[in-house]
Amino acid sequence: MYRRLASAIVVTFLASAAMPSTWSVQRDGTGDFTTIQPALDAAADGDTILIGPGEYTESTTIRPPGWAYDIQSYADLRCDDLTIIGAGMDATVIGPATYLANADGDPAGLSYGGGGTLYISDVGIRHSYAMYVIGCLYMERCHFTNNKRGLSWNPSGPGGWVRDSVFEVTEPIFDPESFEIGYGGLGSGIVLERCHFGVVSVIRSVQGLEMRDCSFHGLGVYASTIATIIRSTSVGSNVAISQSQGGSVCTVVDCDLAGETAAIAVSSDALGGRFVVENSRLAGGTSAAVYLGRFAGSCEVRGCDLIKGAGPVVRCEPNGPAVTHDLRNNFWGTTDATMIRSWIVGASSCPNTGATVLYAPFAGQSVPTESTSWGDLKAIFR
Repeated sequence: MYRRLASAIVVTFLASAAMPSTWSVQRDGTGDFTTIQPALDAAADGDTILIGPGEYTESTTIRPPGWAYDIQSYADLRCDDLTIIGAGMDATVIGPATYLANADGDPAGLSYGGGGTLYISDVGIRHSYAMYVIGCLYMERCHFTNNKRGLSWNPSGPGGWVRDSVFEVTEPIFDPESFEIGYGGLGSGIVLERCHFGVVSVIRSVQGLEMRDCSFHGLGVYASTIATIIRSTSVGSNVAISQSQGGSVCTVVDCDLAGETAAIAVSSDALGGRFVVENSRLAGGTSAAVYLGRFAGSCEVRGCDLIKGAGPVVRCEPNGPAVTHDLRNNFWGTTDATMIRSWIVGASSCPNTGATVLYAPFAGQSVPTESTSWGDLKAIFR
């Protein structure tokens, strides 16, 4: 009997010891902690941290694994499968009051390199290299303001999403980015949904990513990425979407894309890749609506409105290998075949080029499109 009782006590103790804990961070002293880092230090795998309203400007010195120098971190995660929930994207604010970079590197608003799972919602991160994450990330309702880079995410496996979040820069910061996802080539099943990305963003070596109902200021698809962009809008871009570094497959559906230089650009080192655009609006700029570099992979545009800007509608760089770009069944703003042909520069009959652009038959009227505007997205966040 005593043995059974002792065994029951041990089992009960082990079960209670393994149960996740919830920690509270409150500026007014009503929680377990008044600052964030002590709560992160106390947390174990599977725990939840609730962060109340306020500005959290305290930092700690860390050296990320493999780095040669120290940086300041405003939230350094040291356990896996953690949940962080704030009081609201503009109520719980992490980071310094002004942007500060040391001689070696930018401060990290939040750093996590454990390779596990992080769920974070309802916080704001400012004036830093906002989030450095290695692992599986689930993030929603977050506000990234005036950061050198909003999110640097290296997925450690399949899955993860970013939803209903805003990335914006309103102060003079040199060469900022909204996000960079990839490098490891392990990312798949990633979803970016109902977000605004206010500065340039990069997807690199990700084997499956879908962006839908977003607005963005320039998107780069690089290095064997497979990405699909749906019902999204470019805002104030130089080039709305660019593809380069070979082997990438980018599919665009129901989008509204415009750029000061070009709506889409397939760079000269993208040979072997594929760019597909369907039922979208492509508004040209000073170079073209569709710019195709000298070693561009195949480009297929169908059921779209092609809107001429200051440059031609299509520009192909000369002296490249033979490749065919299929731009049939689009509306060019005219039904004059001679005029349409004059808006295609550097292809087919032009000397010193290997590119052929198919453009006939073409549509006789505008093609309806469906996309989400930045105004629609702002209404979501109200």
